[in-house]
Amino acid sequence: MKQPNFKKKAIALAIALTTLSGAANSAELEVIEVTSQKRVENLQNIAVSVIALSGEDIANTGATDFETISDALPNVDISSAPGIKKISIRGLGSGTGNPAFEQSVGLYVDGVYASRVDLFQEPFLDIDRLEVLKGPQGVLLGKNSIAGALSINSVKPTNVLEGSISAGYEFENESYQTTGIINVPITDNLAGRLAVKYSSTGAYLDNGSIGNDATEAKATTIRGSLLWDASDDTQIYLKVETSDLDETGSPFQLEADRTPGSLPYIMDNTPPGSLGPAGGLAEAYYRGSIAGGEDYIMNGTSYTNEDTILDQQSESVTFQVTHNIGDHELVYLAGYAGFDKEALIDQDFSATDILTTDETRDYKQLSHELRIVSPKGETIDYIAGIYYLDREFNQLSNVYAFGPIEALRATSQANYNEESTSKSAFGQVTWNIADNFRASVGGRYSEEKKTGTKGELRSEFRSTDPITDPIKAATLAALFGPGTWEYTRSITEYSFDPSFNVQWNIDSDKMAYFSWTKASKAGGFDASEGLNQPENFIYKPEEAAGIEFGLKMDLLENSARLNITIFRTEFDDLQVSSWDPTTGVSGAFVTTNAGKAISQGIEVDALYAVTDSLTVGGNVAYLQSEYDEFFTGCATNAVEAAKLGCEIIDGVSQKNLSGYQTESAPKWTGSIFGEYFTTIGGMNAKTLVNAIYKSETVLDPSQDSHLIEDGYVKVNVNFTLSSEDDVWAVDLGVYNLTDEQPTTFGGQAPFVPGTYWKNLGRGREIKANVTYRFEE
Repeated sequence: MKQPNFKKKAIALAIALTTLSGAANSAELEVIEVTSQKRVENLQNIAVSVIALSGEDIANTGATDFETISDALPNVDISSAPGIKKISIRGLGSGTGNPAFEQSVGLYVDGVYASRVDLFQEPFLDIDRLEVLKGPQGVLLGKNSIAGALSINSVKPTNVLEGSISAGYEFENESYQTTGIINVPITDNLAGRLAVKYSSTGAYLDNGSIGNDATEAKATTIRGSLLWDASDDTQIYLKVETSDLDETGSPFQLEADRTPGSLPYIMDNTPPGSLGPAGGLAEAYYRGSIAGGEDYIMNGTSYTNEDTILDQQSESVTFQVTHNIGDHELVYLAGYAGFDKEALIDQDFSATDILTTDETRDYKQLSHELRIVSPKGETIDYIAGIYYLDREFNQLSNVYAFGPIEALRATSQANYNEESTSKSAFGQVTWNIADNFRASVGGRYSEEKKTGTKGELRSEFRSTDPITDPIKAATLAALFGPGTWEYTRSITEYSFDPSFNVQWNIDSDKMAYFSWTKASKAGGFDASEGLNQPENFIYKPEEAAGIEFGLKMDLLENSARLNITIFRTEFDDLQVSSWDPTTGVSGAFVTTNAGKAISQGIEVDALYAVTDSLTVGGNVAYLQSEYDEFFTGCATNAVEAAKLGCEIIDGVSQKNLSGYQTESAPKWTGSIFGEYFTTIGGMNAKTLVNAIYKSETVLDPSQDSHLIEDGYVKVNVNFTLSSEDDVWAVDLGVYNLTDEQPTTFGGQAPFVPGTYWKNLGRGREIKANVTYRFEE
């Protein structure tokens, strides 16, 4: 009989230690092997805090993308923002408003660094495992992985003829997907694998203005790979992937603070025009939105007057040659990836025709890595290599502004172009001082060169014709600055990132370690700079230094596992891109360096195979992630500004955020799970129940209380029935049983202080999936 897979999960709340004190049993936890440190290693034997989830583990969570998996990962937050996904680990990550940003959390797919999340639309298609590395990763991974890394490993071809086909349906939002996989041994030493997935994601929000629901998406991904054992010492791997994504509708809604003293309250209780000229634009926006049906309540209905549309194609190629030179391993890894994106966005999120953007983005990257890996277990072990990355990014945006207001209506065509190269050399040496004690030292030296061009051309509304009316041209110039301009800037940066760790194997089942790591992220350009201010175009590099104490233990004859991590990371010149409503007339995303921030806390993971049939486990994480020496624009809502005690600095109302919680950094996260396996009438049955908790979360640097999300609990239940030989399986799952819909991202809305745009997450989902497998 096929037994359940106990290769378990670093998902869930820590089990009390008394649970682990019972008598040992015959059940054992499976060894988890990871490769994110450039070697195949036992997760319990490496001096890094890592969460490893198999493809089966991810399926059990009901996750379909990065955003939905983050609930299952303690101290990890991934959320949708306008035009980009924001990834944070232990409270730190890059902002969202700058499309030229590279994440502070590095993404690696089959070892290849992906500078943009957009490159991989279906990250969980036919994957072997997901590895989440926490803390600075400055040496072996290196490229911009200052806050951590996500490493995805695809299933590689084997010499067995096998395959599967699965179909799933989600009942609440009427979503469905189909996946087909086939693995073929072509010759004795050559195998191929093909994976194809089509998904249609149903809408979960209504649109009260134009009737179309949001958000709906259709995606197709095709991946082909070959694995060739060219000789006894040489193996060649080739993977080609392409995907197509079409999405309509926006998940963002508007909300208003209607407490006495707020501008929405005043306008609700006064006749039109009572605010005089000072309230002209605010009144036009607010009252026009209400006339269009907007209620400014987070109730699952948006009122955008124009559909948000996204059309994106991406492709990638991975080529790897692994050659054994005696006991050493020489690896050459090349990766190409690119995407083309077209989007139409209702930028004001409202029923009024104030700001609409259509844009195109084109991105290409090519990377090469050559490394040598010594055999493990010698007195001296080492890894050394060189790395090169070449990137090109282009964006063209047309912003159609103030359609109803003749004196202001205009089109601003903005372009941004960037070319960059990165070179680095890295190495790590481990001295095995004794059988149970070792020390490692490593470093990476990097050179980064970037050239960016930013420009704007202002013309008539939805036209390329220049503005000829001198009064209109002067009015627009006074409000928004000159309408035609362009400039180019270049930067060259050098950095050295060292690391040091010691590791003590207390006995064969227990290991303790201490590590110190420095990592850096290159500076760059603010692609959103739209006021012809070259002095605000460049932001500085970001640096982090982290220490970590870890204890990893397998207990009760390998039937239980307990891992504890204590960490502290200090960030200097933290790169922050956030909405500044004081910039320009309508506000803008502005990229700055945030002085300092500190992230520290403790994480505990536990797992216990109670019997061959029952496994329980969980995790809990406490995080204190705070700004230090950082001033930001004060909340525009006068009621909130009074509470926060802002001050006027250089003529602008600002708030000193020293000691305040960073965004996407709940103090407490955790979950618990239980999995039970049994047989029913000769069939295998597995039931998995888990509960996930996140405490209060800050969504925006302003610290406005309307942008602080309450804590919540989500409960998931999954039942799987499969044949004894695992040829077929039926999965039934209810995810987010209590229908929680927390706000995952938000900001201060333009034009009207006291209004906010927010991203409401998906609610309860009920899924069924049927899988058929075959094997020769």
